[in-house]
Amino acid sequence: MKYLSVKEMGKVDKVAVKKFKIRIEQMMELAGKSLADFVYCKLKPKKVLILYGKGNNGAGGLVAAKHLINRGVKVSIVKASRRGNGIVRARLKTLRRIGVLEKNNVEKTDVIIDALLGYGMKGKATGRYAELIDQANSMKSKGTKIVSLDLPSGVDPDTGESSGNFIRADSTLTLALPKLGMKDSKRGIGSLYLVDIGIPKQVYDYLEIKYEDLFEKESVVRI
Repeated sequence: MKYLSVKEMGKVDKVAVKKFKIRIEQMMELAGKSLADFVYCKLKPKKVLILYGKGNNGAGGLVAAKHLINRGVKVSIVKASRRGNGIVRARLKTLRRIGVLEKNNVEKTDVIIDALLGYGMKGKATGRYAELIDQANSMKSKGTKIVSLDLPSGVDPDTGESSGNFIRADSTLTLALPKLGMKDSKRGIGSLYLVDIGIPKQVYDYLEIKYEDLFEKESVVRI
């Protein structure tokens, strides 16, 4: 299986959007729906807390919130940044209208979804992000499970290492293809799953990236 560097993953996203006209919003909707299905079916929680950042990874977490609420799960969200890109702001408006609970800090819950930092992170997690990472990890001793979207926040996607705080996930649902740092390092990952976000094989062919289709039967597969 091909493991992508940050540079390669950026090219995949760019080609998917620019050449194949696949919107980032579509990819995040698929990611969030698959994340919600995984959490609901595998872990059967009554309460879920979602930590979200200002970028596309955060948007995926907020999509998951909507689907979990629709299934009767009590969902709370905690933001890491006052800012958010357009996709985050749009999903947040929807959640507020359906009555999502917004919290300031991590509280005891059945499952924490880590949607703080995606593959675009540079350097170590700092400030509010580092604070929420520590709070989330402290809940593991109380029986809380942590599921990370794309990669554990604070872990470098290219090296698999961390120069600071990082999430210690029980499961990680990585998007499209696994990140290069996951090949040799399992830091914080837990059980690793691959999620289909609707990027066609032709995108990888265009970039001459070897691609093995694993999604013939299901949209989330263990790797």
